[in-house]
Amino acid sequence: MKRFISIILAASLLLSISFCFSSTTYAASLSAPKGMTAYALSTGKITVKWNKAKSAKKYYVYRSTSKDKNFKRIAIVKNPKYTSANLKKNTRYYFKVKSVSGKKKSKYSTTVSAKTHKTYSKEKLKKAYGAKVQSYLKKYGEPKTKLYSNDAYNDFTSYYVDGVSVVTHKDFNNDGIPELVICYSKDLKFTEEEDYYYYCEDDSDGSGFFCEIFRYTNGKAERVHKCRQKMDGTGLDVPRYICFARYNHKDYLVYQPDGDGWVPTSHKALVDGKMKTVNKFEPKYNSKTETLTYYKNGKKISEKEYMKNADYFETEILKAIFTSGISESKCESLISSTNTQIEKY
Repeated sequence: MKRFISIILAASLLLSISFCFSSTTYAASLSAPKGMTAYALSTGKITVKWNKAKSAKKYYVYRSTSKDKNFKRIAIVKNPKYTSANLKKNTRYYFKVKSVSGKKKSKYSTTVSAKTHKTYSKEKLKKAYGAKVQSYLKKYGEPKTKLYSNDAYNDFTSYYVDGVSVVTHKDFNNDGIPELVICYSKDLKFTEEEDYYYYCEDDSDGSGFFCEIFRYTNGKAERVHKCRQKMDGTGLDVPRYICFARYNHKDYLVYQPDGDGWVPTSHKALVDGKMKTVNKFEPKYNSKTETLTYYKNGKKISEKEYMKNADYFETEILKAIFTSGISESKCESLISSTNTQIEKY
């Protein structure tokens, strides 16, 4: 009889342990937030965003000035977004989030960070950038429409913007101080064969379309990047298209080679004073299943996330990607936009 009671007690103990274990597993099964991003809004504000977690009723937001320690809970929010205010200027902050449902809490999300904006003299920046723009206008000329190709066989005529074709500002390192972007053409040469008038690039003398980026530092416009746009038939190891992308609330320079469709394959940002590749996108085709799998920096992402980096298409595409081979009206529109920026200096 005692033996039987002992067996019953042991079984009850095992069931109790099993119940506790399964309860713990259930609590831990609440998914941690994914798709974490952080970006600065000003000298004192940073916004953190993430994807909505399944079954989460609210989220705990944690912040620190250290990447690996001293995280403190700073907010409880219902929506997958939080703006942290009253921060110190020019300071990097780290954030992570937990999903919460009742008494259940998920593990921490991945840690993301952003640096609040710096302060600077807008008048001094305007003076420095203005001097650079005027020097390029003097060297390469003001923007004007010129014939690019006249294909009588296909009844198609296209144009390009000669001289300084693009003047704009982008914040490639998200520090609140805009970089100056100048695109221009240099020593373009053309040849003509019967009814087809087309552009012919001479690689030996450095002619072509160029994009240069300057940052404001120590009261001057310092060049941090120069690239040359590849033209048809040259075979040069330079990008076919040069354009800009706005991805996750940050500005990027995009190099788009031939044969990759309209989705940019890489993003460049200003890191430690140099333009470097920070995001690399890659689709991989599975011939057996006839499906595409998408990757960002080697990690699998959704098609929706992959296509987000093509959002520039409707808004910025004509500002740099097609300074040549476009219609006369689009040339005029581009020139009008560029002259508006020039007039500010």
